[in-house]
Amino acid sequence: MSFVNTIDEYGDQETFIALTERTIEEFKDDQITEVGQYAFRSCNQLTTVYLPSVTKVSHYAFRGCENLTDVDLPLATDVRTYAFSDCISLEQFPVPSVSNYIAAYSFNNCI
Repeated sequence: MSFVNTIDEYGDQETFIALTERTIEEFKDDQITEVGQYAFRSCNQLTTVYLPSVTKVSHYAFRGCENLTDVDLPLATDVRTYAFSDCISLEQFPVPSVSNYIAAYSFNNCI
């Protein structure tokens, strides 16, 4: 299942179910400004994330997303501890705006 501006197109309930069941494959939303702790942790089917307004990625936000390959967070300035840890398919992470903070182990066990 994929989401684009989830609340506008699919509503809160469907988004909530896909996230809690960890079946989400693609997540795109231009309204979100921060990814909270554990938000996508172990979403093993997640492959693509596009969040153009996000400035902060909290601790463990994407940890264990084994199939995550495409991440676009052009305004991210703050990436916290273990944010992308164990994302074993993530080969590159463009960080054009990260000027504030990249924590230790943010990309632990990534290729």
